[in-house]
Amino acid sequence: MQKIAIIDYGLGNIQSAKQSFLKVSKENNFSSEVYITNNPLDLEYATHIVLPGQGAFKTCIDNLLNIKGMVSKLKEKVIDNKLPFLGICIGMQLLASVSYENGKHNGLGWIKGEIKKIPSNNLKLPHMGWNDVKVLKNNKILEQKKIQDYYFVHSYYFECLYKNNSIGITNYGINFTSFVCQENIYGVQFHPEKSSSQGLDMIKKTSGFTLIELMITVVLLAIVAAVAVPGFNRAIEGNRLVSGTNLLVSSIKLARTEAIKRGTAVTLSTDGGLGGGWCVHTGDATGDCANDQIRAFEAPQSLTFTETAGDLVFDRRGFLIPQTAQSFTIAPNGCASGANTFRTIRISPVGRTEIDGGACP
Repeated sequence: MQKIAIIDYGLGNIQSAKQSFLKVSKENNFSSEVYITNNPLDLEYATHIVLPGQGAFKTCIDNLLNIKGMVSKLKEKVIDNKLPFLGICIGMQLLASVSYENGKHNGLGWIKGEIKKIPSNNLKLPHMGWNDVKVLKNNKILEQKKIQDYYFVHSYYFECLYKNNSIGITNYGINFTSFVCQENIYGVQFHPEKSSSQGLDMIKKTSGFTLIELMITVVLLAIVAAVAVPGFNRAIEGNRLVSGTNLLVSSIKLARTEAIKRGTAVTLSTDGGLGGGWCVHTGDATGDCANDQIRAFEAPQSLTFTETAGDLVFDRRGFLIPQTAQSFTIAPNGCASGANTFRTIRISPVGRTEIDGGACP
């Protein structure tokens, strides 16, 4: 099951964003949990993160920083663990290094650049209404260019330090960046939750996407005439792999944390194989998910799991029982030699996790 966390820091079209995700999920028969949260602990189980936003930059960044532990948890999940991330409107602008909206204010700095005011040039501000978005260059999701409309409400724009982060542009007196991308991080200046009908019709004809991929497609499909299937499928496959890896890592960390917190053994039980799902339960391997469960997890679809051992048992110190390193390998189904990447999660005898990657053998 996909777990889509929408960050609530007091400013943004929270409910609109949630309803857009739920609509995509329902119409495409996906098993997805979409939830709004202002608690960083809730991100531990997220597979995808959305940061909406509207209003003044300073108010938004201050509100986000004032949620204890939220920014550090976001950094862990998005920057370190590479969870797919989508920033909308001010949520995109917060990715920048600095904003010059009513002063100078630091942003998250995840995508280097500055937020500047749109020159009026006798044009009304804010820039409000429908306007064109044009893809500047090919990327993992889009391989053909087309111009189409999306809905905007803003007076400031994102000026990227590095041109390769600027994926789409819009003209309103000047050409400004309306779509940014860096690895797993996407940001859009426009509001997909207010302009998604163009993409939804095409999405209905496609199956097997994760929910965030569908939402990104809602955001982006109106920009392109056609999606180049091989490249698009590679991007989808990559996102599934990242999501599955992060879900399993979060589960391992939960088991270790619970063991330390409870002062007793806690187990991540594969119950005969990760492909059928897994759970975290109290006690050692003699316990079971039915009677001792802390939390259960559904295995992501279209992934193959390989494990060096069965259950992971952590003692009250967070060390493995026995103190022998273990590992899990995750790969797309039918992983062709050299064509796709796989992930290996390594757990040291003292319970620390590391993630390695590589090409399928």
